[in-house]
Order: sequence, then structure tokens, then C-alpha cells
Amino acid sequence: MKKVLIIIFLIVFLFSGCSVIQERKVEKEYDLNIQEQSSLDYREGRVLKPALYFVQKGTDKLVAELRTIVVAGDESPVKSIVDQLLRGPIDETLLGVAPEGVNVDFVEVSADMANVYLLSDLEIESRDKFVLKLALANTLTDYLNIKYVNVFFNGVADGFEGYPHPLQKKAVGIWTDAYDEILGRHIATSAESDEDEQTLTNTIETPLYFLDASGEYLLPEVREIQFADEEYITTIIDELSKGPRNGYVYQPSVSQELAILTEPNFYSEDETEILELNLSISPALSGFEKPEKELMSYAALIYTLTSFFPDLDRVIINIGDLRVASIGNGMNIANGLKREDLRGFLAGGIRLYFRIKDSNLLLRVNRMVSQEIVWSANIRLSELIKGPKTSEGDEAWPCFPSGITSDDVLDTNVYKSTLEVNLSKNFKDRCMNLSSDEEMLLIFAIVNTLTDMQGINSVQFLIEGKKSEELAGNLYFKDIFIKNPGFVQVDF
Repeated sequence: MKKVLIIIFLIVFLFSGCSVIQERKVEKEYDLNIQEQSSLDYREGRVLKPALYFVQKGTDKLVAELRTIVVAGDESPVKSIVDQLLRGPIDETLLGVAPEGVNVDFVEVSADMANVYLLSDLEIESRDKFVLKLALANTLTDYLNIKYVNVFFNGVADGFEGYPHPLQKKAVGIWTDAYDEILGRHIATSAESDEDEQTLTNTIETPLYFLDASGEYLLPEVREIQFADEEYITTIIDELSKGPRNGYVYQPSVSQELAILTEPNFYSEDETEILELNLSISPALSGFEKPEKELMSYAALIYTLTSFFPDLDRVIINIGDLRVASIGNGMNIANGLKREDLRGFLAGGIRLYFRIKDSNLLLRVNRMVSQEIVWSANIRLSELIKGPKTSEGDEAWPCFPSGITSDDVLDTNVYKSTLEVNLSKNFKDRCMNLSSDEEMLLIFAIVNTLTDMQGINSVQFLIEGKKSEELAGNLYFKDIFIKNPGFVQVDF
């Protein structure tokens, strides 16, 4: 009997000990305030669990605090994450990274980079901006698995103490040390430039904007560029006109003959910074047949320049000493172009799953859509129903039977990270003659596409607002479906 009691005691001790160790591990890393988090309503919305970075009191280290966020409808989860970061930490041992009055306007996520646009009515000190940018970079590179973050305050890039410093990457350690190291590097370069007549070079990771493979949107390609004697604009335009290095993902965005005719002119007007350029020819590619496509080249040029130069508000374009007054279908640019004028041109990537031709497997395709709609479940379904594009390869094959349109998706709603997809009776009728394999591929093309969205873990189908036991009659349709990677061809 005594041996039995000893064994029971050891089992209880071991399991309780493991529980305590796990609890301490979570507290040490994130120190969650359970009371505040428990007030969240999980019934309607995607549940996200990002790690937000704040400054640890007494050490100046950026440390992570795990946060649970519920994002409703088609709201951008990334904007919600940034908003929570700006509100400050829950843990009392951490300090906030955003001065009072700083708010998020919007966030663009494209390729390996996020552009974060912040608003503030007050002037923010350089060091305060720097720690905020570091916290944003750590938070978003962790959550989105990207490499770079570019932060804009009131619509313009920030740089670093007036120097071009467009991109911030994740940084570990003490943030003040990182600040002093970058500042020291810039001061040393400036001192060498003043004392030495030899050519000085400065290497800066610079986002250049090119067309995506379909030619419909812009994508950033980050390139390490060596600038000699601060010949920034000439070098950037030269690199942009060379075209992209990755010809599979990108297409050229400006003419290869584009060049600067005269010295670029920076000046201030009404407390805004303006750049006036005199170009040799129009930036537009000769292959653009439609007038509105001309805007794409101008957008690539403006996005590239306003990403790089601190405080640059707008760019005025002259061609051969003559002011360009309008482009595209009559867009007036006589007073210059701002970054915000061209917001709809930047691509956001979504993953769609199509059938592989002559196969019972799915192929994952990365498709570019506008940033305005990238977080919409309805848009993803609409793109899936449209079928594969020519630029997505010959092997991608549609899964949907003929006669189904985006109108057959009546609505979508999120409940505790399960997305309800309400389909029409016509959708079901069109699927009635599908084989077992065809039905399975159709369902998991939808499910895999939707569960690739942040915070969506499963899909519940409805027909005209009600659960249905069957779609084509080959499998039980009333269940909740989760992602099935087994149908996806890994290497193609």
C-alpha cells in the first residue's frame, strides 16, 4: 500500500511540476495579463496571437508580449496588430513604444516588405521614432515572416536623422545601442566626405518598384545599391531602368532609356518637401497600349523615390524642360504626384489553389490583387472562381464547374476562427454531376485558399443559409473542414 501511495505521489508531483514549468515559460516570455485578455469577444472574428514588442524597463531591450486580437470581417489583421502595438503593453514591466497621439492610417504588405503609414499631430523626436520603427519591424517581421518594414509619418518616409534609411529589419538587443551605432556610421561617413576628396560609397538596401508578372500591379524588389558621393537620384533611376533581377516574379516598370537631364531640384513649399525632376523621356514603357497603363510607370518611379528620400512629399516631372501636366486618362499632375495618389497600384499577394491538369492534386498559386481588397475572403473566392491566369502556368486548371460565378457566394462570416461560406442553390445544382475526386478537389481548393488567411483555421459551408449534408453527394458536406495539405503538390 505504501509503494502504491509513493507511486501516486510521484506521478502527481511530476505532472504538476511540468505544469508549473510551462506556465513560468509563458510568463517569462510574454507576461500575459489574462484578466484583460479574457474580456475579448471571440464569437465574431478571426483570432490572432501576435507577439508585440515593447521596451523592457531598466534594460532598454525590446521584448515580446503575446497578445490575443479579434479581427472582424474584412478588416486588415496587420493594421489591427499595429494598432494594438501603438496602444502600449499590458505588462507593467514594459514601456510603450509610441508617443501619445500616434495612430495607424493603413498598412501595405507586398512581397518581403510592409509599408506602415502612421499619423501624428505632434512633432516626434528622432530617437522616439527609431524605437517605434524597431518595435514595428520586430513585430511585423515575426508575424508576417517578411524581412523589411518601411515606416511613414504623415505620408512621408522618415529616414534617420535626415539621412536616407528606408528599410528597417528585425533587431535584437538594446535599442539605444542600435541607434548609436547607426548614428555613428552616418557621422563618420559625413566627416570622411568633408576631409577626403576621394569618392566615397555608401551601400543602402533600397526598395525598387517593378511590375508583377501579370503586369497589373507593382511589387517592391529590395536591392543593395552602392551610392557614390550621394548621387542618389541618378543611381536610383539607373537601377530602376535596368529592370528587375528576378525576371520570373517581376517585369520592368520604366523605360530602359530613362535618364536625368539636369540636376534634380529639392525645395520646400508650404512646409512640404518637393523634388523636381527633368527627365530625358517619359518613364512609360513603350509596350503600354492603354493610356491608363502609363500611370503604372509613374507610380513605380514615385513609389521608389518617396520610399527612399526622407520627408519627400511630392515629385514634379519635366520631360526635356517641359512640365508634364497630365498622364493616363487625363490625371492632372502639373503640381506633382504624391505617394497617396497612387495607392491602388501596389500589389498584395494571396494564395489560391487550383487543380493540376490531368491530376487529382492541387497547385498553389500566388496571385497579386490590390492592397484595398487583399484581406477579403469574398475577393479570394471570387479570384478562385475566375480560374487560373495565363501567367500562372499551363498546369493550373480550374476546379469549379461551368455556370458558377462570384454571385453564388452569398456571404461570408467568421465565428471563432471558422469562416462560414454561404453558397447559393445554383452553386449546389451546378456541382451535382461532379465525381468524387472532382468534388473533393473543389472543396479543398476553397478550404485551403481560405485557411491561408491569418486567423482562419476552418471552413463551414452553408447552402442558402443552412447546413447541407451533401454537395455533389459523394461526401458528408455538413462537417467543418480544415486545411488538407495532402492534396497539394509540394514540388512542381
